[in-house]
Amino acid sequence: MYVKFSALFRVSREKHPYLDLSTLLSQIVSSFGANCVMWGSDFPFVVPECGYKEAKEAVNLIANKASLSPTDLEWIMGKTATQLFQSHSAS
Repeated sequence: MYVKFSALFRVSREKHPYLDLSTLLSQIVSSFGANCVMWGSDFPFVVPECGYKEAKEAVNLIANKASLSPTDLEWIMGKTATQLFQSHSAS
């Protein structure tokens, strides 16, 4: 099972950088493991909300507040998706 951490502006009760989601991200990683979590930008809908770059930076700030390791963040920000889609293309 994989979890997409996406559309933060729709889920958060706060404005950018959506730091109230740090507890949620911590719980997701604890439950599923960072290697099963992937960030989704929610492009193009994120552009008028805060912008792509700012949305990506928000995940870094949220992960930092959640005390996730750099390795966990690496999985969330691309390694999980790479692993998932490579395994599907090899099938």
